[in-house]
Amino acid sequence: MIFESTSIDKFCPTLRYDFKFTKHKAGFLIDVLVISFHGKYRNGSAGHPDAGLISGIFKLGVEVFDPFSVLVDISGLEYEWGDDLNLIFPDDNCANIVVLVGNKCRRAISTLLFGLDTDKDIVDNDYFFDDFDKAISKLNERHLS
Repeated sequence: MIFESTSIDKFCPTLRYDFKFTKHKAGFLIDVLVISFHGKYRNGSAGHPDAGLISGIFKLGVEVFDPFSVLVDISGLEYEWGDDLNLIFPDDNCANIVVLVGNKCRRAISTLLFGLDTDKDIVDNDYFFDDFDKAISKLNERHLS
């Protein structure tokens, strides 16, 4: 049996990610974890590994940092189409997760969740924002409730 050496960069060469966080008042706990994704999400089935990377990095960040809340920043992600990206989106029971979108992905994310012919904007959803400060405010608001 011959094993080939590989890396995430080989499977997802068009994506990059990083983590940022704020500490809780207690000093040792992570309050808000920001997981940012940048680059180009490949179209259609070619994007399946990209969705896997995004989902996996999200899970890794939550497991390693154990934050109170998470902001998934895809505002720097160029996304046009591909069904698997919805794997990272919060469901109605996730009060501690929000998603930040930008011009490179906003319309495509709207059509992914609301359908191709939609007039709805993704930021009309309670979990999606186009403004970093508003997203953080929403997370802080949820901490207090």
